[in-house]
Amino acid sequence: MIIFGLAVFFFGSVEQGVFHCPNCGGDREYKRKIGRRWFTLFFVPVIPLNKVAEVVQCGTCNTRYQPSVLSVPTTGQLAAAVPAAVAAAASLVLRAAAPSMAARARAIEAVRLAGSANYGDPELDAELAQPPAAVLQRLAEAGGPLAPEARERILAEATRVGLADGPLTAEERQALGAVGPALSLTAAQFYGTVSMVEQSAPHS
Repeated sequence: MIIFGLAVFFFGSVEQGVFHCPNCGGDREYKRKIGRRWFTLFFVPVIPLNKVAEVVQCGTCNTRYQPSVLSVPTTGQLAAAVPAAVAAAASLVLRAAAPSMAARARAIEAVRLAGSANYGDPELDAELAQPPAAVLQRLAEAGGPLAPEARERILAEATRVGLADGPLTAEERQALGAVGPALSLTAAQFYGTVSMVEQSAPHS
């Protein structure tokens, strides 16, 4: 008796990388695979037919997901996003006026505390040399995946940079006014964060 039929099989991989596996609860290696319908003979795939599915398979637990799972940031990506966002926000405030040594030092300290231990004057100068529109775009991209509390802390650090050499100037407030929307903060979150930092400043 000849047994034949149709079945879907996933062979090989078209992409590999690291993703956040919901089942494992952490960063894991993955393989992106294409599923095709095959004509089978005695349950053995013989002739490949049309493409029917695309999945992302965890290399640890072997759970398969829709490709959209790759849009969730990994732990590593989140860790890199915070110092990148702090650096961008701080540079926007610094360029609002002639930055003092105190403000530059506070900006560098803020980025280091955020997780970029080797950040220094050369990196800050490179940040300041970028067009403001490009910096705002990078700020939005880095801050987008972060929780609201983390985005508020980034705004708070940028505010402290502006306060490092005295009360905020009109130009610094204007720069902070651009940082808030780039971080998708509401008006209440923005004014609440800036006011709280101002009130706690030594010269307030």
